[in-house]
Amino acid sequence: MFTCEHEIKEKLTERAKLQNRTVSNLVETLVIDALTSQQEQEYSSTEKNSKGVA
Repeated sequence: MFTCEHEIKEKLTERAKLQNRTVSNLVETLVIDALTSQQEQEYSSTEKNSKGVA
């Protein structure tokens, strides 16, 4: 459970309905996607630095 502004909750609820999923499942998916993206960016940045690319 987490807290958020009412407007954000409404948007999450709308998006979840459009995707035929629960708000909980939608939030979990969004968090996983964000963490994966961040990890890929960090890996990419590490690869560039190890190759001496600025």
